[in-house]
Amino acid sequence: MGKKESIGIGTGSVSILAIFVVLCLTTLSALSLVSARADYVLAEKTAQVSKEYYEADAAAEAKLADLLEVVKTGGYQWEGYAMEQGFEIFLRDGTTVVAYTVPINDKKELYAEIELVVDAEGQATGEWNRTVWQTRITGEYIIDESMNVF
Repeated sequence: MGKKESIGIGTGSVSILAIFVVLCLTTLSALSLVSARADYVLAEKTAQVSKEYYEADAAAEAKLADLLEVVKTGGYQWEGYAMEQGFEIFLRDGTTVVAYTVPINDKKELYAEIELVVDAEGQATGEWNRTVWQTRITGEYIIDESMNVF
C-alpha cells in the first residue's frame, strides 16, 4: 500500500471558515438590532413631537375661532374679551394685530399673529388675515454635542 494523500481543504480549514461566518453573522445581527432600536426610539420621539404640535395647533385654532366669533358678534366689546383671554392687541402700520401663544410643551410654544380688518369707526369687520403661525423655543434648549463627528 502506498501513502495516503489528502486532496482539497482539510477539516480544520472548514471549521475556521464556519467560525468566521458565524462571527460575521453575529456581528451583523447585533448591528441590525442596535440600528432597529435606534430607529424605534427616533420614531417614538417624532410621534410625540408631532402629537404635541398638532394638539397645540388645534387649541390655537379653537382659540382663534372663539375670538373671531366674538369679533363678529361682539362689535366694540371684542377687545375686552381678547385681553381677558390672554390675547395681545397692538397696531402695526395702521392695522390691528392680535397675537397669542399656545404652549406645545415645556420648551416650545405656538405663536400666532392675526391681522383684523377694522372699519373707519374702529369696529372689527370680521375679516382677518393670519400673518404669523410659528413654533418658538421658550425654555433652555440644550444641544447634545457629546458625539464629535469630525
